[in-house]
Amino acid sequence: MWIKKVLSLTLVCLMIALAATPSQAQENYRANDTVSLGQEETITGNYFTAGDNVIVAGTVNGDAYVAGGTVVIDGTINGDLLVAGGTVTIAGTVTGDVRAAGGTLNVSGTIGQNLTAVGGTIRLERAAQLSGSLVTAGGTVETFAPVPNGISAAAGMLYITEDVGGDIVAAVGDMTIAFDPIIAGDVTYYSEQEAYINADASISGTVSKRAVPVEMQNRERTASAAAGAEAGAAGFVVGSFLTSLAAGLLLIKVFPVFTARVATQIEKQPLSALLVGLGVLVLMPLIAIVLILTMIGIPLGVLVLVGYGFALYLAHIFTAMFIGKKIYQSLSKTKNAYLAFALGLLVLTLVTIIPVVGWMVGFFSMLVGLGALLQTKKLVYGELRGKKLI
Repeated sequence: MWIKKVLSLTLVCLMIALAATPSQAQENYRANDTVSLGQEETITGNYFTAGDNVIVAGTVNGDAYVAGGTVVIDGTINGDLLVAGGTVTIAGTVTGDVRAAGGTLNVSGTIGQNLTAVGGTIRLERAAQLSGSLVTAGGTVETFAPVPNGISAAAGMLYITEDVGGDIVAAVGDMTIAFDPIIAGDVTYYSEQEAYINADASISGTVSKRAVPVEMQNRERTASAAAGAEAGAAGFVVGSFLTSLAAGLLLIKVFPVFTARVATQIEKQPLSALLVGLGVLVLMPLIAIVLILTMIGIPLGVLVLVGYGFALYLAHIFTAMFIGKKIYQSLSKTKNAYLAFALGLLVLTLVTIIPVVGWMVGFFSMLVGLGALLQTKKLVYGELRGKKLI
């Protein structure tokens, strides 16, 4: 469960973080404080955008991936939409599925297939036209428009006023079926409270109230403790990702040539880099300890340990640069070190959270990056010595 949360959080954080990079990956990627796809603009292919304020009023002939503080989808997406933001408004047309996450989500447009939504407040406005099902989790979920293929919901409060063309299955604090909707299926809800169902509502199936299972109640205590651990683990992964992202982008900005050479070194001699990294991992602490034991060498020993720590931290960043470079080259001929690194770091982060395999990948990526870093440093030092610059 927590892995899925981390994947979602990481994806959103990546999209937002890319808004700060100084250049674009391709013509279908846009990032800025305020991003707008105008009504007269048409994008052919998948569209990626992120910013503090995002407005998509044009046409996208492909899937759209959008993240921002405030997001307004007012155009046409001829494909699927994946969107995350503080406040999300979908007032345009999406021909495929919509998957949305936000503090507040308002849908008043047309969705050609299914809507999956997670948020604090989720509202399906009267003007909305949904052709599929609604799967949702939120504090408050309100449907003021018909849902053709049924509702699956987990909500503090679920409020239904219009027709539902299938079953309603919900785990809720409170549920209200108001006015006179037609429910073409069963209504099954898990709650400690009786649902309010207006007498004018027409339900073709049965209405079943089910108590929260005893085993689930017994799990609540364990779950609450586990939730804290999961949240801590998820927070650590996301925090580590963002810290590494910031450090890597800064390195590319300040040392663009050197970082590119380290990634190239991994590509040319991965086995050599791995072996050098393993040797450094074992020998450097021993050298530092010997220096410290000599008393006279304490300052140098401490300096070695500090440098050793920095090198270990930076190692996986260089490996991520290499991974991103290879993936990015296979996707586009346009060079962009910033976006390539962000993509590589995302992939490496996701792989390292996989049980068992993850720690092995993380360990070897650290060794390879560490070895390539020191090999490149040695090469650069030799070149500078040859030119008598040092």
